[in-house]
Amino acid sequence: MSRSCQLSLASTISRTAGAPAPHVEHLLAPNPSSWTYEGTNSYVIGHGGSSLIVDPGVPDDDHLQTLMRMSLAGDRTPMAVLLTHDHPDHSDGAREVAGVLGVPVLCLSPRFADELPADGAVLDRSARQISQRPGLITDRK
Repeated sequence: MSRSCQLSLASTISRTAGAPAPHVEHLLAPNPSSWTYEGTNSYVIGHGGSSLIVDPGVPDDDHLQTLMRMSLAGDRTPMAVLLTHDHPDHSDGAREVAGVLGVPVLCLSPRFADELPADGAVLDRSARQISQRPGLITDRK
């Protein structure tokens, strides 16, 4: 078994002292099921001139195109695609989005990640931080 790839974004969305709060946009993936309820929650976190796509979800062209447009809005530069964990409903669109935007996939699972961020890694000056948290189940190979 690989180590769990559950990531917390709590510090990502909270304010850093003296810094403006990041702009968080939500987009529901079109994959309703008993597993995902209404669909997978995908996010674009923008701060200053950069953005981060979180859990792009399923490889649905309209959904992924919308996420990419959101990540580029306001002349932002996408930094990475971040997976909170590697279940297919969160990760299946990651490689496509990362390839089109020319950015890495960040995840704590080596089978998905271009880069394996360390626990507590700070992604940029706006203090986006990755923290490993227990949750869900340990991902299976």
